[in-house]
Amino acid sequence: MALLEDIGKTLGQVAAGVTDAAQTVAGAAQDTMEQARQQREQDRVNALSSESKCPSCGHPLNGVYAVCPMCGHELRSSNDDDSIAQFVKQLNKIEHGRNNVMDSLSKTFSGRTSNPTDEKIAAHIRNYVVPNTKDDVFEFMLLAAGNLDASKVALLQKRKGFFGASKAAQQERDGVSELVITAWLNKFEQTYQRAKISFGTDPDFRRIQELYDGKMAEIEAATTKRRW
Repeated sequence: MALLEDIGKTLGQVAAGVTDAAQTVAGAAQDTMEQARQQREQDRVNALSSESKCPSCGHPLNGVYAVCPMCGHELRSSNDDDSIAQFVKQLNKIEHGRNNVMDSLSKTFSGRTSNPTDEKIAAHIRNYVVPNTKDDVFEFMLLAAGNLDASKVALLQKRKGFFGASKAAQQERDGVSELVITAWLNKFEQTYQRAKISFGTDPDFRRIQELYDGKMAEIEAATTKRRW
């Protein structure tokens, strides 16, 4: 009987210890959550109290501008530095990681109809936010135009109604990825429209217009040729 009482006391002490430990952990977690909440609130206050100003004339900027509405100074965020270079670096990293065997297996077992690596590349292009300076916009449009092979765009448009082999299989044989080409086309158009709205009346916009018109004319010519 004494042995059972000792065992009971020991189990009671262990249970009490576990309860105390649990309460300590819960208290610490609650303190951490409260500190995080207070930090978020402070960050919000700091963000509201800070005011962006033009580095040239000091005019308050309450939105996102490509140029200062007061003095015309071209604005560049420090976060934009080498943005396009980083974009290209990540793009190359994804492409260099392409594994045709693994991509094929992934398509087979997952039931997907598109190439996994092409999906990653297309997502990377779609999610990229082009910096808002004129030079960066032009540089990115040059990059996009260079990745828009007019003959492949035309071939893709022709294959959309192709009867016979599956569209995905035919595209792989042709070396054409609908996902990637569509992503480049949409980003090219999106960047052009953004530039047109932001500084369409600026004399420097002419070079962007010429680049856009030239690429679209090239695609149209290739498409017309493919029809015949």
